[in-house]
Amino acid sequence: MHKQNRNSIEMDQVVRLSDQDSGLHISIARFNNSLVDSKRLNRSKYFRREPVVIVNTNNGQRVLRYAMGSGGKYSIKKSAIVSESNKVSH
Repeated sequence: MHKQNRNSIEMDQVVRLSDQDSGLHISIARFNNSLVDSKRLNRSKYFRREPVVIVNTNNGQRVLRYAMGSGGKYSIKKSAIVSESNKVSH
């Protein structure tokens, strides 16, 4: 179920980031472009490179990542997140 609110979004799918987007030096999570505002005008959306805390509701683990759009590399549905962190997906 996808519930949109800038402070909390429920995602039902985690897709693994490509090797080019992965690593501690990058620390990003990619979202559907409709959820990200690169111009920082729409406060109901995540801003590009804004820090977000991702919580796995199954195990309570949290991870800090920086919000990004799909970057043309991924086809991301609104209820999915693309991240490299195992804490998010397990």
